[in-house]
Amino acid sequence: MIFSAGGKGGPVQVRVFDVTGRLVKTLIDQLVAPGTQAVDWDGRNDRGHKVAPGLYFVRMVSGPRTWQKTVVVLR
Repeated sequence: MIFSAGGKGGPVQVRVFDVTGRLVKTLIDQLVAPGTQAVDWDGRNDRGHKVAPGLYFVRMVSGPRTWQKTVVVLR
């Protein structure tokens, strides 16, 4: 997944949620350099277990901006 930290960079959160809104995995929760960044998710939760097949939502927050993308996990 590609996201932009904006022209000045700053705090960024990228998290994965299941369809019930439960947090599954935190991919990024830190200060990020300005510009375009990439992050990968290997389909595992915060404990390292593979998640069940289904829909997941990746929410990216950078300053005042929020994006959400839908991801389908197939096994």
